[in-house]
Amino acid sequence: MAKKKAASIARKKKTAVPAVEPVKAAEPVKKNNSGLMMLLAAVVIFVAAEIYFITMQSIRESKRPVFVNSWAHQYKGLTSIGEYGNYIYGIDNTRGDVYKTEKNTGTLEKVLSFPEGVSSALSDSKGDIFILTKGNEAFKIDGKTYKTVKKFKITDIKDVCWMEIDSKDNLFFSSSTSGLVSKYDPDFNKLLQFGGHTDSKGDMSCAAKIFAGPNDEMYVMDAYKAGAYSVKIFDDNGKFIRSWEVTRIKKFDSLTNGCVAANGDMYINSYEESKIYVFGPAGKFLGSFDSDKDKRFQIIYAASVSGGKNGLIYVVSHQMAVFKTINY
Repeated sequence: MAKKKAASIARKKKTAVPAVEPVKAAEPVKKNNSGLMMLLAAVVIFVAAEIYFITMQSIRESKRPVFVNSWAHQYKGLTSIGEYGNYIYGIDNTRGDVYKTEKNTGTLEKVLSFPEGVSSALSDSKGDIFILTKGNEAFKIDGKTYKTVKKFKITDIKDVCWMEIDSKDNLFFSSSTSGLVSKYDPDFNKLLQFGGHTDSKGDMSCAAKIFAGPNDEMYVMDAYKAGAYSVKIFDDNGKFIRSWEVTRIKKFDSLTNGCVAANGDMYINSYEESKIYVFGPAGKFLGSFDSDKDKRFQIIYAASVSGGKNGLIYVVSHQMAVFKTINY
């Protein structure tokens, strides 16, 4: 019995104790950085695109035109000019003088005088001259003999301050007080009227000056409040198309004029800043300049600007200067 007990104890001593596996250190959790990297990449792309956009915008806005020609003008007190046919018609609205000059050389061909004062002057496709005088009177003058063909009293609108002509020789007269624009044929027969103090989009407070654009669209500068202008564009039948506010120009005055290029860009002069500002057809500011790209001509007190349709603009400064329109 004692032997059996001893054998049993021996067997128990020989029972193998299972080995304990050593505890392994936990592997570090791998973080997913792909989202952060994509965010950083997007930020870098955005910043680069913004820098590129600002750089290109700065380059565009600082574009300057090509200088073509200049000449010393023979005018006493030029307040505005208009390019029509082969001539530039300049006016001195105080003295009542109209200057007709050859547009490529500046050669003075004729001076017409109206003691009552002149507001606007232009020429039709036949070379006949139309003069708007202070006092709501318009004259049609033979372009060869310079004799008065017809004199017309404008009675349907008061305080007529400007006149423009379309490709069909129809005349547009604007009112500084009623904001109305009246359209007449070359013989002063009234065709239609638009603008005025209404609640429509074509409402105008002061239809100051009108400039013909592509497809005979009329760009009307509306002085809707003191020191501020908007441009309202109508088709040849007086239907409102669009409008935009004139920005960037610090001060407007009686010498503020404009012209429209063949692509619809509008050039507006600033007398006090000695600059020409350029706006796209929808009013986007494109740039401004005070000299040509080669700095051959420095603009000093830009009294007026005209042209545009044939790729050239005319600027009244200390001399008359001619530039090419800018391709933005």
